[in-house]
Amino acid sequence: MLRKIINHLKFFTYIKTNKYLSYLEYQNIIHSISDIKNSKKPVVVCDLKCIPKTYGNFCQILFLSLFLKIKFKKCNFVIIKNTDPSNWERIKKNKILKLLNDYRKISSFFLGSKNIQIEEMHWSQFRKKYIEENDKNYFIVFKKFIKLRKSIHYLSFNLLNMFLTKNFHLENKFFLRGSKKFLNSNFQKLNRNYLTLSARYSVNLNSNIHSKIINRSENNQASDLKKIILKIRENKLNKNKKIVIITSEEGMKHYKKKINLKNINYSYEYTKNFLGHIELILNSEKYFSYGASGIVIFPLLASKSYLISWRHEPNQEYRYSSDKYVGWQKRNQKTIFYCNLKTYLSYI
Repeated sequence: MLRKIINHLKFFTYIKTNKYLSYLEYQNIIHSISDIKNSKKPVVVCDLKCIPKTYGNFCQILFLSLFLKIKFKKCNFVIIKNTDPSNWERIKKNKILKLLNDYRKISSFFLGSKNIQIEEMHWSQFRKKYIEENDKNYFIVFKKFIKLRKSIHYLSFNLLNMFLTKNFHLENKFFLRGSKKFLNSNFQKLNRNYLTLSARYSVNLNSNIHSKIINRSENNQASDLKKIILKIRENKLNKNKKIVIITSEEGMKHYKKKINLKNINYSYEYTKNFLGHIELILNSEKYFSYGASGIVIFPLLASKSYLISWRHEPNQEYRYSSDKYVGWQKRNQKTIFYCNLKTYLSYI
């Protein structure tokens, strides 16, 4: 019991410290706005040496650069290359290049080419260009952390939370919208008249990118998903509406055997890549997630209706208020913390 209390206090302190550090950087940028507008270029750095190798963590940094690009009409997004296997211990060696290529595609897709420069370079090149030679020409976000080669993924989302909450006039320019670029022709049959439901299912297979033993405790149980689907169907408007379950290929095979309901499809039937899964979510009428994973960052940064829950407090980011994860949430966007299945079902 004592250990639980100590761990809870440590976690609380950790969250508050992250919030404070993000607030300091927010104030730093606010005080430097004149310099950034007139003479300095904002630089957001994703150092692959220290960032956790997940899509969600990468995108936390990416979307901070997207916001600064919109706000200042200029920004550099720098990816510091690192393929040393010791820094990719969670990823199988033969999957490192695949993940790197996915990072490139995601960067190009969301940032585009206007008012942004996407660069890849080694640490020595970055230090020479941005710190030693042209330090006065750039404003490096979280510069102290970058120089120490510490990851800024969680701090980036905190900072983004602060900025967007205080810049509502930029919402329409920033918020993510759906497209169909990475979806196959089967998507047309949905006609955007569908709902999406995330189903986390991680297993140890050769096709999986992770090299370490996977924690299956976070996997969604088929019985829980079935109850959620039946609850969604109680709404007359959703009675015959198709529900697309967002999951992996292994998840599709698993849940198909367990969930025997009509009008249920799986994301892997429409796309085989990460960006396609994002487009399915952004094109849907509403998104549901019981036990949030990294992919929820996309609906959170969209104007889409959603119901997202966590079984605990968000691990590293701070939430805006007791019932809001981010400050720009609307009435049709609900986030729930410390949520069990009974509570989740009551909000549907």
